Amino acid sequence: ASATGRGADGPPEVTPVRPNAPIDARQHVLWHRLRRLGPWRFTLGFGGVAAPLLTCVLYAIVIMTYRYPWSIYVRSATVMWLVSAPIYIGACAWTWSHMEKRYRITLAHRCPGCGYSVIGAMPGTPCPECGRRRDPEVAPAPG
Repeated sequence: ASATGRGADGPPEVTPVRPNAPIDARQHVLWHRLRRLGPWRFTLGFGGVAAPLLTCVLYAIVIMTYRYPWSIYVRSATVMWLVSAPIYIGACAWTWSHMEKRYRITLAHRCPGCGYSVIGAMPGTPCPECGRRRDPEVAPAPG
């Protein structure tokens, strides 16, 4: 590969993302903020309340264009909520576990001392930035 990031034939090199690949910096910041909610508030807040509520609001907009009575909307929105909430909760639970796993893999590729990316370094190899080993059991005592 050349310095321009292109292969020998000219097209840009594409690295496929593995399912367990470390997350990039933007995902890392977003997920770090969402982690503060915790798994239950994330799953039930988004999956049990926010997503079904958005579904029902969008459905209400459609119903209003046809000028159906409110009783029909309330009954159908209740059924939609009961059907969609478990689906959204399952999707949010899967998202939580998947992103948490990727977040922890990303942390494993950072130096515990300075946060320098040590992707590809062998366990026990000192950090090129600060010299600290990334294995907690091998790392020297701070100070």
